Amino acid sequence: MWPWPSSSAYGPGRAPASGVRSCFAHSPEGALFAAANIAAMWTDPAIMGDADKVSSLFGKGPAYDEIVSRLHSQGLRSGRQAQDVRASMQGFRLLEYAADHASVDLGYEGSQASHSSDMSMVYMLVWSDGDWKLRSESAPPMTSAAIPSMSGYVEWRER
Repeated sequence: MWPWPSSSAYGPGRAPASGVRSCFAHSPEGALFAAANIAAMWTDPAIMGDADKVSSLFGKGPAYDEIVSRLHSQGLRSGRQAQDVRASMQGFRLLEYAADHASVDLGYEGSQASHSSDMSMVYMLVWSDGDWKLRSESAPPMTSAAIPSMSGYVEWRER
């Protein structure tokens, strides 16, 4: 599992034993902390193996009912995760922010076996029910791509 950041100012305000962290500030920083926590929760088998917990990460939107139904009937089809893959967050870029939505790009340095690369993971968020959550539209709420470097990212990593 990946580590998750926390701040008394930006969140999460709730971090129960269930592992589903919530209550992020309604601000650009709150969206950033929400995205980083969603990334960490996405690597937690106790959360990813529970359709209700995964569903709670999505905000209400046009495809919300379909997403929840699919999670309950088919589970999360993320494929098998390679055991020798490692990644650590190195920085972020706030691509878009408005009171009701945000797009946060988290930059990771990753390695698998002897190969290393940098990657971008963009989280599309919506302010829903008083918290930042993944958008539930027809397009995936997260995208990833290999990037040549961390140039342009604000440095932000675990200490």
